[in-house]
Amino acid sequence: MISQVAYNKLHLSIADQLAVRAYIRNLLIFPFPDMSQAEDAVNALREGFQTTVDQLPYLAGTLGPVDPESGRLTLRYPCEIDVQDSGLFRFDLVPVERQCTYEQLKEKGMPPSAFPGTTYAPRILREDTNIESPIAEGILSFKDYTAPALGVHAFFIPGGLVLSIYLHHAVADGTGLSLFYQRFAENVRLTKSVRTLPHTTMIDHSSPRYELDERAPTLLPGQSIPIVPLYTAGKFQYAKTLPPDTKCSGRLFVIPAARIRAYRDSLRPKANTATPLTVFNVLASLVWIHVTRARAPHLMDKYSDTTAAIAVDLRRRLEPPMSSDYSGNMALMTDATLPISQFVAEGRVSDATVIPAVECVNSTISGVDNEWVECHLRFFAAQENIGKVDLALRFSFASDMFITSWMNFGAEHEWCIPGTATAAPEFIRKPHSVEDGGIIIMPRRRGVVDGFEAPYEVLVQLAGEDMDRLLAEEEGLKKWADQIVE
Repeated sequence: MISQVAYNKLHLSIADQLAVRAYIRNLLIFPFPDMSQAEDAVNALREGFQTTVDQLPYLAGTLGPVDPESGRLTLRYPCEIDVQDSGLFRFDLVPVERQCTYEQLKEKGMPPSAFPGTTYAPRILREDTNIESPIAEGILSFKDYTAPALGVHAFFIPGGLVLSIYLHHAVADGTGLSLFYQRFAENVRLTKSVRTLPHTTMIDHSSPRYELDERAPTLLPGQSIPIVPLYTAGKFQYAKTLPPDTKCSGRLFVIPAARIRAYRDSLRPKANTATPLTVFNVLASLVWIHVTRARAPHLMDKYSDTTAAIAVDLRRRLEPPMSSDYSGNMALMTDATLPISQFVAEGRVSDATVIPAVECVNSTISGVDNEWVECHLRFFAAQENIGKVDLALRFSFASDMFITSWMNFGAEHEWCIPGTATAAPEFIRKPHSVEDGGIIIMPRRRGVVDGFEAPYEVLVQLAGEDMDRLLAEEEGLKKWADQIVE
């Protein structure tokens, strides 16, 4: 007898279609001192994940192929699925000869270089021969193929547990990913006392995403398509200032919270900002300044300005605001732009350089309001082929950069996985990869835990020669960090 599997579709909104078509890749890392509890840990994770997929079935779906005419992606998912039988959830033991112990890695700052995608990408993605990258890294074309929306894989290393989660960006942004972690963690906790699944009410998961599309204003007769910064209707071309085969390097700058907060407080009376200066404003500005200075030797004869593209969550900036638990994409890039000459004028960076940068970053983010969002939605909705919309950003081997904050995403959720020594992950890392111009402020636990306040961890990815200059700069970015991890 041929089994008939019923499928549903998840509508992907305009914002979902515009998201970078790549996986958001996270490793949640826990101390796991007693391997005799590995089976209990696997069972709790599997059962908790099964419950989560029963509640959010589209997570078990497949994306693609892309429609060549409209450029749109589709997501199709089975009405019922077993996460283990399907390969959506797997687990492995990483032998001691292939990995340092948890304590050794912790002493080194849990370096991202110790977690290559060749080992730590979920197997369901590594085994998918359709995906261009064998480690599910980079942009997926979805040309004539499909790929899983999600992969989850538990890796046991000596003394530790690494929970690898790859969720495709077309399904969720950082806030949506954190909401998924929150639900997944809650369901894992409940496996200690609840072995049978509660009745799950059928929910139309597409409805909120349709509602977002309905907010996109339509063009009136004779009305022209608006021009929006950072987005263009076609491939964005720019001159690179280094050869395309230039090797890149990544470093994690570990910056004490008290140090950066004190500097923010010292800048507040000096800077003229539309809204109160934030830690993110300061961190983004310091990275923007010092990365530009490191790149300057090969920039100055080709470019006069530098742009920091900053991802902004739009949920509360719309009128009326969207629900804070909206799990689809609702973040767009806004641009902070200043002359390169302003960043390199001083021999050593002082407040004279920092203040204009923090004012620019703050003003750029503060200017994202309902009118800004509607203008962008109108531009996107007017495109015949949304897949051809590109970011007008010279980020790779040129003058610009992405700055994304994950600092509020997922670090505080308590999983209580059997055998782990901490309820929440002690570290969250991105699997090792290097590219030029990508800056991520990593997830950070809030408050004080065991008398310790978590630092801010900033992942900086640059061309190798630029990284050398960044690290060598006297009184540069490294002065803010207690530790720099490769």
